[in-house]
Amino acid sequence: MPFVFFKNLVGRNICPLNWRSFGDYCYQFNVHGAQYKNWVGAEKACMSFNGSTELISISSAAENVFVLRQLKDMSVSQVWIGLNDRKVEGRYEWSDKSTSTYKNWAPLEPSGGVAGRISDCTVIDGNTQNGTWSMSPCFFTRGYICKRKIGKEFK
Repeated sequence: MPFVFFKNLVGRNICPLNWRSFGDYCYQFNVHGAQYKNWVGAEKACMSFNGSTELISISSAAENVFVLRQLKDMSVSQVWIGLNDRKVEGRYEWSDKSTSTYKNWAPLEPSGGVAGRISDCTVIDGNTQNGTWSMSPCFFTRGYICKRKIGKEFK
């Protein structure tokens, strides 16, 4: 039997098994019911790989479409993303400290009033046409997506 050489893979950074790639990043979709966590638990689970893995931040429409397609392929609806206003009500920031200004809020979101005060965390909805985002109470348990730069060492 002849040997097969993978010279195109030598030195190339690829994502680990069960992670999906888009652009310069690897994504892990934790969407099975046994993996569900509240928002803080999801953030901690992502960070447990090492400091360079975070709950997903979405920085462009193209990245949002990529995530939406994955969720639709898996028949998954709402999952946690890293956007939140847990520190200051009404000031939304990404848990990974990224400064992206891209937003894809559903109509009437982000919620205000009493609903806004108890809904400090954000989900992307795979059941919507455009993968819109909505606020949700952080204690709900849901699937979540971890994100890391390609080429970072996994532990």
